[in-house]
Amino acid sequence: MPNIKVISVINMKGGVGKTTLTANLAYALAQFHDKKVLIVDMDPQFNATQYFIPQKDYVKYINNPDKRTVLDIFQDRPETAPSTVRDRNLRTSQTPINLENGIINIYDNEGKLDLIPSTLRLMKIQESERGEEFKLQRFLDKIKGAYDFIFIDCPPTMSIFTLSAYLASDAYLIPVKPDYLSSIGLPLLERGIKDYEERFAKRIKQIGIIFTMVDIRTTLMKDTMNTLKSSTNRVVFDNYLRHSTKIARAVKQNKVLFNYSESKPYGKEIINIADEFLDKVRRR
Repeated sequence: MPNIKVISVINMKGGVGKTTLTANLAYALAQFHDKKVLIVDMDPQFNATQYFIPQKDYVKYINNPDKRTVLDIFQDRPETAPSTVRDRNLRTSQTPINLENGIINIYDNEGKLDLIPSTLRLMKIQESERGEEFKLQRFLDKIKGAYDFIFIDCPPTMSIFTLSAYLASDAYLIPVKPDYLSSIGLPLLERGIKDYEERFAKRIKQIGIIFTMVDIRTTLMKDTMNTLKSSTNRVVFDNYLRHSTKIARAVKQNKVLFNYSESKPYGKEIINIADEFLDKVRRR
């Protein structure tokens, strides 16, 4: 296996199915390829966390002072935890930070899938604080030996969260909804990645673009996909994920697509993407 283990999933535009792709791809690698996979939710909106953890369970988790989130990677002491709705004045735990209490097991068989959940309070992290951007890298360096792949679900911004993910990663994936607004955001993302390369003298590999929320009946989408596929400097996956309200229903039920009866045809698309992902990683 090549030296690609930590992968950022990133797009400058929201609403492109990034988290749905991340959650299902990671789960497919664990279930069908027996991989040990970790998802790090680096988005303050904690969508990847909500994909797997029902809200009532998340509220209970975040209100437990001994439980940890990705925020604890960036701070020296645990702080008051918020609910999903509003901050509560909870007693601060005096227990030393143990990030093992921040790793939630989602699936465990021959392969496994773990999650480090996020929190709204992640927004308190400021890029101006020196060295903050390297803390995620240092943390993942300590634990990545336990996993085949670590996926970092990034927010749709070039921010301290995205920079931290970039510095911790070996490669990145770009989910793209093949419509006009999403496709014009791609050069902005590529310029942002180039800026990171120059500022930190670190270059990570692009595994490729994965089309999401595709409606193949739409001429504009087909044209956009063909245009991006013809780009000489971009790698584009052959497999893609179609758009469907059945996918949204699976997400609402905290189900991956291939294990939920209504969305199994779209789950097959995820399985094909996982197969192609492994092939591309091997070739890189």
